[in-house]
Amino acid sequence: VFGASLFSTFGTFLWLKHPRSTHRPMIAWDVATVLMPATLLGTTTGVFLNKVCPNWLIMLLLVLLCAVTGKRTLDRAMKVWAKESQAAYKQIPQAEGEVNTTLISESESPESPTGDRGQQQQAELLREIEMESRFPWGSVFQLARTWLVVMCLSL
Repeated sequence: VFGASLFSTFGTFLWLKHPRSTHRPMIAWDVATVLMPATLLGTTTGVFLNKVCPNWLIMLLLVLLCAVTGKRTLDRAMKVWAKESQAAYKQIPQAEGEVNTTLISESESPESPTGDRGQQQQAELLREIEMESRFPWGSVFQLARTWLVVMCLSL
């Protein structure tokens, strides 16, 4: 399983590009860098507590966890449902044939920035695209180092 997942990650996903932004990688390395240490810490703690605690305590904690998360999800769903229901019954008056036409001058148009400000934005965008198109070796090494530290501590 480990070898297959390693090959899948390094052989396939590591080199893929984002389907909508071809200069970005498929894997969001900054998100992985933030989430991986917490995930590894939670996994290690869970394995340790699973060995130390009795089965009835583990079941009680799991039931409490499911109850709390279920209640939070139900509360959010009820708020969204109430908001959508209120929006469905609310009628927006609009005179027939009334159209809001606002003309945007060419200097305000986001598609065609002009002047010094537009050149600065264009240069900043090109720098960002160039930075995002590089392979994030630093993030990959940081993730590997974190994984190795947790693995050594688990032994």
